[in-house]
Amino acid sequence: MASVKVAKPDELPARVHGRGRFSGGPGTSDPGQFAALGVSLKYLVRYAYNFEEFQYQVEPWMEDRTYDVVAKVPAGATPEELRGMLQRLLNERFPMPD
Repeated sequence: MASVKVAKPDELPARVHGRGRFSGGPGTSDPGQFAALGVSLKYLVRYAYNFEEFQYQVEPWMEDRTYDVVAKVPAGATPEELRGMLQRLLNERFPMPD
């Protein structure tokens, strides 16, 4: 189960250029829940696909709008599996043209 919401500006954590705050997931003290708060779509894509910033370009709105993503993570999931789950979630919620 996952939630993707537009972040409310007055509730954003301290952030730099939409990087927001990532917490939880495999290998952390809270492996059963992943959260990305106040994160731009650009950085969600970067995290999900394990890209370096120079490897892709995005439309300006993908840097300007920020989102809160909270997702349950199955027990025993690996970081790679979490990235795959996030890829599917992003493709579902933000369909990109072929």
